[in-house]
Amino acid sequence: MPRPPLILHTVENFDITPKENACLECHIHIDSEFKGHKMPMVSKSQLVKATDANAALQLNMLRWQCNSCHVPQGDAKPLVSNDFKVN
Repeated sequence: MPRPPLILHTVENFDITPKENACLECHIHIDSEFKGHKMPMVSKSQLVKATDANAALQLNMLRWQCNSCHVPQGDAKPLVSNDFKVN
């Protein structure tokens, strides 16, 4: 079964709450390049349409806790390969 991608950076001192989510500062931007780096976007499966038809997609609040599925990568060779693909 495919696994969610690993987080390739530290998340120490990241605020990840329903009201504040440091992950979204980089990973919800429409432009895939942010702060000079290419960032993977939050999957569309994690987003919902806003109540305003003209507003951008927003995070589905049932899925606000990114680190429930995504975990930081350790300094070790992965024990199994990761073949996760976003549809």
